[in-house]
Amino acid sequence: MRIEQEIKQKFRRLARGMDAVAGEDASARLNEILGESNINWQAINDVLEAELSQSFFEHRHFKKTSSKRQLFDFMHSELVCRILGEAFPKQRFSGSGILEPLENPEADNARVHLAQQGFLILPQRLQESACEQIVHSLKDIEFRVKASGEIVDGYDAARVEQIDGNTCWVVDQQRILQIPQVQQLASDPTLLNLIQDYLGCVPIHDQANCWWTINHQTSQRTMTSDAQLFHQDKDFIRFVKVFVYLNDVTDKNGPHTYISGSARDYDQHVPVGYSISQRLDDKHLRHQYAIDRFVTFQGKQGTIIIEDTSGFHKGTPVQSGHRLMLQLEYCCSLYFNQGLCFSYDGLTPEYLEFAKHHPRTFMNYDNERYLRYIEQKRKQLGGANLIKRNVRRFGKYLARWSANAGLRKSA
Repeated sequence: MRIEQEIKQKFRRLARGMDAVAGEDASARLNEILGESNINWQAINDVLEAELSQSFFEHRHFKKTSSKRQLFDFMHSELVCRILGEAFPKQRFSGSGILEPLENPEADNARVHLAQQGFLILPQRLQESACEQIVHSLKDIEFRVKASGEIVDGYDAARVEQIDGNTCWVVDQQRILQIPQVQQLASDPTLLNLIQDYLGCVPIHDQANCWWTINHQTSQRTMTSDAQLFHQDKDFIRFVKVFVYLNDVTDKNGPHTYISGSARDYDQHVPVGYSISQRLDDKHLRHQYAIDRFVTFQGKQGTIIIEDTSGFHKGTPVQSGHRLMLQLEYCCSLYFNQGLCFSYDGLTPEYLEFAKHHPRTFMNYDNERYLRYIEQKRKQLGGANLIKRNVRRFGKYLARWSANAGLRKSA
């Protein structure tokens, strides 16, 4: 089959950095993978082509690929990860982290639970001091009300309910990443090893998001827009999100809800004509899934949830108070990349050193692409002050970081 030969050729080009023996072993395992039935050959070929050309860094790539998301069901997403895991061999992340390491059998139990259920509540929480330092940093970071587009000058717990909408999201995720404690979490070996084991390949860091949620309006339209009805994410072929509660979350202030195992079997429970990211009401899904598969995550400040959000999930509507959330995301490939990327500016020396040793994990960091991205976002937001300031601020750093070819080229 011609396309199968194309896939094998592209795989060999991706794996050309391996020594001869490792390359032969990887090619043999690829043959085993491709021997499985019901393979969408064209989809796999397209992913490998994008990995070779890195076309996913171009805006036109997203326009070309966004319609292909439904081709990647759980089986094909897992298969692509296995192929990428052979082309870019996994390596254990090591070093001290912000989280306490998991020891066996706890570590094995965590991996099994994440693999089977699609989510994991880490037994250890992010320390209170780290959470408070993150929250303190948010006071100087601009957010945007999703419903109205209003720009809010920083997070202040005393005035969070004054926004004209249910959710308020950070404008520029680079500002979240620049918080040292966020960098410590994003590079934590315990976290990254769990995610790598779940994906089956080297994880790529692609988001550092933050938002708060209040009880402003509960219309169907608002709840749909603010992800407060059950839905799936299809940000990338396969990915996980890491949710961190930055305040205590009870049944009153919008706990996150997930249908366990639904990342694997969602296609058996959706209505005719369903499309990815379509909102589904509770009534439909409660007819489809046993009640014990609906998991609601209440937790203290610092609670960390790793979740495959290609499974059904939602934010429960807030009854009183508010919920403040930090979110990291890691994917297997940037194939469905929408353009969001990071700069090296404002990051700690420790984080930059870690990034240098893990180039694939941090391949979505590039100063020039970041400048283009925030300029585009500035236009979309009608000239938000934060974006204007960052274009000027990051411009002066561009020459300095451009000289650092080791980081920029490898990542």
